[in-house]
Amino acid sequence: MVIDLDTDPATLPEPEPAADAVDHAAKAGIERIVVIGNGAAGSTVANELRRLGPSASIDLVAQETHPFYNRMAIGRLLYETQGIEDLYFVTQDAMSKKNINVRLNTLARAVDRDRKMVVLGTGETLAYDRLFLANGARAFAPPIPGMDKPGAFVLREASDAQAIRAWRQSESCDTAMVLGGGVLGVEAADALRKLRLRTTVVQRSGRLMDRELDEKGSRILQTFLTRIGIEVVTGASAEELLGEDRVREVRLTDGTTQPCDLFIACAGVRPNTDLAREAGLEVDRGVLVDESMRTSDPDIFAVGDVAERPGQIGGLWTVGTSQAEIASAAVFEIEREATPPPPLVSLKMEGIDVKGFGTKEAGDGIEEICDPNEPENIHRRLFIENGKIVGAVFVGPPGTVKDVALAIQSGKSVAPILERLRTYDWSALAKL
Repeated sequence: MVIDLDTDPATLPEPEPAADAVDHAAKAGIERIVVIGNGAAGSTVANELRRLGPSASIDLVAQETHPFYNRMAIGRLLYETQGIEDLYFVTQDAMSKKNINVRLNTLARAVDRDRKMVVLGTGETLAYDRLFLANGARAFAPPIPGMDKPGAFVLREASDAQAIRAWRQSESCDTAMVLGGGVLGVEAADALRKLRLRTTVVQRSGRLMDRELDEKGSRILQTFLTRIGIEVVTGASAEELLGEDRVREVRLTDGTTQPCDLFIACAGVRPNTDLAREAGLEVDRGVLVDESMRTSDPDIFAVGDVAERPGQIGGLWTVGTSQAEIASAAVFEIEREATPPPPLVSLKMEGIDVKGFGTKEAGDGIEEICDPNEPENIHRRLFIENGKIVGAVFVGPPGTVKDVALAIQSGKSVAPILERLRTYDWSALAKL
């Protein structure tokens, strides 16, 4: 999947009609559908339902105040002067033209399964024949003493980014700290640097992006961050946020204390399961679903970050949209297998290319290809099994990762170019 941030949503084509031109909603006797959540999973569900069932009434309930936007780019709201509108993937008008009733800034307060009704925070109710929970996850605020002080934030939604930018402008801020050295944490640190703050990233483990990168890849990334002025502290975490009236300092678990006027915790997410739990649905970490994304109530489906399906990784765009495609077909008893593209992780920063994918260890039947003579600031490492790329770490100056993403996501065999790859001819990836 390729996302073009410069595309005007109003110019996007309408979804293709159902291949068999059947109104599956009318055929199934489904008249009213409610979708809670307008992120990637919820918006995909609504559009697929409209395509397959043009006669159904579709209400899309969203607690956020904005139409579906690019959550992966919210760091830009910290330092760019453009508004959130530049991140929109779709407009209210576009959804209205599809006869999808989007209710922004609206809380789904409860689900009455006996009466098949969603109770809204406004006092209104929405009846449903089928209900989709796509209400995502919330940023995890770690239980650090002082996390409730002014100047301490999480970063998950556009409103978080806007609040951080407002704090930086209204208060006397010179220093910032980000807790978490994963993709979001590193990108947040870069955004704070662009806000002209002296920024420190604190990572509990021994290296940055340890889930996606190997040792050399992490080392190149850390060296780059240090060079552009971001301090990196590994092997430590925040123990307490200090300050009488607001965050002024952070005491770390390594015994040191650092000045901090603005603190952001990028410590993962927790699925928004309260609504499902209170409705009596089966819930563990997320809302439990079967292979068709049905919950313990056959008339209710869950997709995206709120859903828990064995063998799938939450928090990934491609997983959520794949689940949405499965669920929107299943509601009309249409069998569909949707396999999400491989979860390729990319760091969005100027001046460096970083991509990580799959396994990072050679083993039985897995061939490793890595040039031992690469310069210290470049690292390209591939893992091949049965002719397919099953792992990759590519880190270096801009251009280092050229072609590797499309090669991985194509799923094609590398057999025709394997000999070239074994001689470290990375340009061969373009052939895929």
